[in-house]
Amino acid sequence: MTQTAYPIDASAGSPSYAATIGRHAGAAALSTTNAAGRHVRSGVKRTNGNDLQVSVAGDDVVVQSGFAVVDGPASFQGAYAYVNDATVTLADTIPASHTTLTRIDSVYVRVYDDLYDSSGQRSAEIIYLVGTASGSPTPPPPPAPPAAAMKIADIQVGPVSGGSVITVLDRRRWLTAQGGIVSCQTVADVNRGILDPVTPTLAYEENGGRVKLWNGSSWQTIYDPSFAWVNLSYEAGYTTDPSTGVQAAYREEPGAWVSIRGRVRRTSGLLSASFGPMVILPAAVRPGAIYAVAVASTFDEEHMGARVEIKPTGSVEGWVTTSVPKQWIELAGRWTKAGL
Repeated sequence: MTQTAYPIDASAGSPSYAATIGRHAGAAALSTTNAAGRHVRSGVKRTNGNDLQVSVAGDDVVVQSGFAVVDGPASFQGAYAYVNDATVTLADTIPASHTTLTRIDSVYVRVYDDLYDSSGQRSAEIIYLVGTASGSPTPPPPPAPPAAAMKIADIQVGPVSGGSVITVLDRRRWLTAQGGIVSCQTVADVNRGILDPVTPTLAYEENGGRVKLWNGSSWQTIYDPSFAWVNLSYEAGYTTDPSTGVQAAYREEPGAWVSIRGRVRRTSGLLSASFGPMVILPAAVRPGAIYAVAVASTFDEEHMGARVEIKPTGSVEGWVTTSVPKQWIELAGRWTKAGL
C-alpha cells in the first residue's frame, strides 16, 4: 500500500523544479474559490462512490483506496494530488466511549510538505483526530494552517450507557471541473474546507436530491424533489377547519419561491372584517413587501369575497365581507423571499 502526494519540490538532483508551478498547472480545470491567492476546492475523485470511503470495524478505522486533491492553505501554494492505491486500516484507533456523553472524532487526508509546514516530511497520510465528549458534541478543529488537510468523515462515538454505538458520518466532497455542479453529501461538506465556495457555485446534495446555489453568503435551494410542507403554529384564537383538515403550512420552492396552504377558522365564532394574525411565518421565508391574494371562503351564492395578506413581518392576516361572516378562509399564495 502506497500513499503519496504530488508534486512536491525536487530541490536536489537534476532536474529540479518548483512544485507550485506543477500544482497550479495540474489543477487548472478544478473549481477555484474566492479567497486570496490561487486556491482550488479540495475534493475526492469519484469513480464507483467507494473512493476514500470510511468505515469502522471494532475500534479500527478503514479507508478505501482512492484519489483526491488537497488544497494548500498558503497563498499560491497550490493543490496536491493525493493517491492511495490500497485500503488503509488504522488499527486500534478509536478511543473508548465516554460513560454518559457522545463524542465526535474526524478522519482527514493530511499532506506534509516541509517547505510550508516545517514537518521534515514530503508525504501524505490518513489521520484521525479525537474530539471531546459532550452533551452537545462538535468535531475537533481541523489541522491548523500551514497544514494542508481535507476531511473525509466524522465518527460519532456514543456513550457506554447507550451501547457505545459508533456511526460514520460521510464528509467527502467530490471533485468538480470549474463551472460544473459540485456533488456532495450535503452543502455543509462544501463549506468544511478552509475556504468558502466561489460565487456562484451550484451543488447537488446526494442526501435528498436537492440542487442549491451559493450566492456569496449562503446556500439557496433552487430545486427540492420533496417540496416538504412545514406546518405553522396557530396564533391564539385560530385553528384548522375540519372540513379539509389541512393545517396552515409553508414550503420553499425553486427560485427562492415560497407557497402557503391551509384552511383556517376561529376556535369560536365566525370570521368577520379584518382579522389575524392567524399564523406567523419564519423570518427566512417572509416577503419583502405585503403580498395580497384573493382566496376562497365558506361558500355563499352571493358572497365569496375573501383576501389573505402575507406581510414582511411574517404575519398572515385575512379579510372577508363584514356583512357576511364566514366559517373558514383558505390560505393561498406564492411569493419570493425578502431581498431576492
